[in-house]
Amino acid sequence: MGTAKSAVSSSSRPSVKKLFIATTNGRAYYTFVTLLTNLGLKHKDLLPGQMTDAPDLLLTTRNELPEGYTGERLLYDDLTGEKDLDSLLLISKLYKERVDSLVIGVDPGGVTGIAILYKGTVTFRTFADAGSAVDYIRRVLGFIAASKTVRLGTGDRRYVHFLSDLQEVRGVTLELVDESGTTSKGRAMKGGQRDAIAALHIARRRGKQPKS
Repeated sequence: MGTAKSAVSSSSRPSVKKLFIATTNGRAYYTFVTLLTNLGLKHKDLLPGQMTDAPDLLLTTRNELPEGYTGERLLYDDLTGEKDLDSLLLISKLYKERVDSLVIGVDPGGVTGIAILYKGTVTFRTFADAGSAVDYIRRVLGFIAASKTVRLGTGDRRYVHFLSDLQEVRGVTLELVDESGTTSKGRAMKGGQRDAIAALHIARRRGKQPKS
């Protein structure tokens, strides 16, 4: 089971975009607002059919999508219900023109910390089960990017499990990162937060490709 947190990195915050939420579905509206708030993004509320100009991203439901609409959209029906993955999906659509790299930092251990750097966004996730962590990483690697890199911390021998399972994924560069200092930087934080911050430091540190 994992916990998730998403945030936009202030050091690489993307340019301002125009976002419209157009739905009368209360659950969809709440979900969209929560995602945008967590990402620090502002939006405009409209009723379906009220649009006079096209936004950079329209957030609505499949049933309320204007007929013949050809602009970029995020449909409530396509969300996974996992806040971090849905945040990445929103960012991938909103900044579709940015062909950035995707970097995933992994801090293996009893609790696996994962940090994702993608299109100016930093997303965190922790897992108590290594198998679930690997499945999650595979799903994230499905996002479009100019390059994809997974950086594995080597402070715990369990990194070998991730290395073995991810070596078969095509188009992905694997790097082994010396974890020295990554966990100590988050020592004041609790449990999963500490693992997530350690993963972030791993993601930002270049490693060495494993010997074949």
